[in-house]
Amino acid sequence: MPDPSNTTKLPAAIDLIGDVVWDTHLAVPHLPMPSREARATNRQRLLGGTVSHVARWLHLLAQASLYPDAPPTTRLWSILDARAAQALAHCDTTACPLVPQISEVFILTLPDGEKAMISFVPPDLPPRPLPARSSLFYLSAYTLLSPDAQRHIADPCTALVAAGAQMVFDLAPLVHQMEPALLLRLIGLAHIALGNEEEWQRLFNLSDSKAAAQAALALGARCVYLKRGPAGSIRFEADGSTIEQPAVPSQPISTAGAGDAYTAAILAGLAAGRSHHWGQTLAAHCGALHTEHRPDSENIASLQRILALE
Repeated sequence: MPDPSNTTKLPAAIDLIGDVVWDTHLAVPHLPMPSREARATNRQRLLGGTVSHVARWLHLLAQASLYPDAPPTTRLWSILDARAAQALAHCDTTACPLVPQISEVFILTLPDGEKAMISFVPPDLPPRPLPARSSLFYLSAYTLLSPDAQRHIADPCTALVAAGAQMVFDLAPLVHQMEPALLLRLIGLAHIALGNEEEWQRLFNLSDSKAAAQAALALGARCVYLKRGPAGSIRFEADGSTIEQPAVPSQPISTAGAGDAYTAAILAGLAAGRSHHWGQTLAAHCGALHTEHRPDSENIASLQRILALE
C-alpha cells in the first residue's frame, strides 16, 4: 500500500527519456585480443537500451500487482523501429519517431557475468522527442551524447523540474564523454540520482566512490544511490543519513541491463508513493532477477512473492 505519510499526488504517467536499441549478446570464453579469436558459444538478440529495460521492469512490476489501483501509464520518449514498437506495445509510444534502423549494441559476456560492449548509432536518426509536461520522469545520461545536449536535453528537463516534475537521473558508463557541466546541473536538479562506483568516481575524479556520491548530494540532489553490483548499494539522503542495502544472491547469466531493472524499481516505488527504503529493497531484487534472464512469467511470480512479504 502507499505510504500514508506521503501526501504527494501519485502520477498518472511515468515518462522515460532515453534509448531503445537492439542488444546482440555473445557469450565468449575471453575477450578478443590481437591474433587471438574469441569464438562465441551462444548468440541472442534482444531488445535493449535504457528505456526498453526500464519499461520492461515497470511492466513486470505492474503485472505483479505492485500498485493497489490502476498502474500509471509508461510513456516512452525515444526513437523506435517497427519491431521495437511492437515489442513495447504495453507502453505509450505515440511520441516516438519510427525509423528503419535504430542503434545496436554488441555485448560480449564472459563466464563470470562481466561484459564488454560495442555500440553502433545510425548517423541519420531524427531529433529525440521530449514531453512538454510531466510529474515523474526518468532521464538517462546517455541522452547527453546527442548534439547540442544543453538545448535539446538539459534545458527542457530543467523546465520540467521547474514546473514541479520529479526527475530520476541515471548516469552511464560514458560519463567521461559527456559535458561535465550538464551532468552536474542535472544531478543538482534530481529528486533521485543513480550511478555505479566507476561512474561517480569518473565524474568527480575521486578514487573514493562514497565521497563522490556525497559530492553529488552536495550539488542539490535529494537522494543519491551508489550501485555496487555484488556488494549491494548505498543510499545517501539529503538529511545526511546513509543506508546500505546488501545485494540479493543470484546466479547471473549476464549483468547487462541490471542497473536499469534496479532503476525501474526505484521509479515504481516513487510512482506508488512508497519510501526510498522500500524502493531500494525492491530494486535489489529486480537487479538480481534481471541478471538471471528468466522468462517474464517466472519474474512476475518472483515479484509477487517479494511484494507479499512487504
